[in-house]
Amino acid sequence: FILFNLRRFDDLNRLDVVLLEIATDRQVTLYGKPSTRAVSPKWSPDGKWISFISQETGREELYLIRPDGEGLHQLTKAGQDIFQYEWSPSGKQMLVVMNRGGSFELMLLEPESGSTVELRSEVGIHSNPNWAKDESFITFEFEGPTLTPDLYRMELPSKKVRQLTFSTPPA
Repeated sequence: FILFNLRRFDDLNRLDVVLLEIATDRQVTLYGKPSTRAVSPKWSPDGKWISFISQETGREELYLIRPDGEGLHQLTKAGQDIFQYEWSPSGKQMLVVMNRGGSFELMLLEPESGSTVELRSEVGIHSNPNWAKDESFITFEFEGPTLTPDLYRMELPSKKVRQLTFSTPPA
């Protein structure tokens, strides 16, 4: 199976989440609503859920649906736009980058309960979060108002951060 976004030419403000069964070329639209964009579809690690970001509420929130099209529900109700997200290898948590007033903050989300914990709220843009295979640390990019983009590593659960790259040239 392959997950992808389909843009319908009769509604250019619409992006659907579609599941393609490779063996049969059968396409199933899992989520699609007029003038609503749904982006970044991803499989949960156990394959039981498909996650995606939808603008259905007027904000970009995370949703879950089963591969058979059942169980659709809104996972986040933060009233803030979700920019990016990444499932943990175990599927028990997600890293979420949330836009709060123009600052893209790094959050930890528990898909089962929908609860979030702030990991980093420094003013700037956190992006491209990734998990270590054993979930002992994460990596992410961060760019601040006076900081060039660099890679960082955060130990979990201590939240201790170490800069991995140094793109600012020496003075």
